[in-house]
Amino acid sequence: MRINEPVTQRDMGMNNDCEIISTTNLKGALTSANEDFIRMSGYTWEELEHKNHNIIRHPDVPPEAYAMLWESLKAGTLDGHG
Repeated sequence: MRINEPVTQRDMGMNNDCEIISTTNLKGALTSANEDFIRMSGYTWEELEHKNHNIIRHPDVPPEAYAMLWESLKAGTLDGHG
């Protein structure tokens, strides 16, 4: 099981105008991300590029939540717009 620690407890200043957008390949490796995503992740793009998306997974979020998300994305039933 992957343990994403340490949690930094830093407030990244997310506001209502913030849109975090990323793209992965079918294996979950990051292929693109917008500036808000990169800033909120706490990493540079060089540190994120081609890494598995779960590099940013918060350890308090159960793996099942992400499994359901990926299942929906792969099935084409989640488009990110509501």
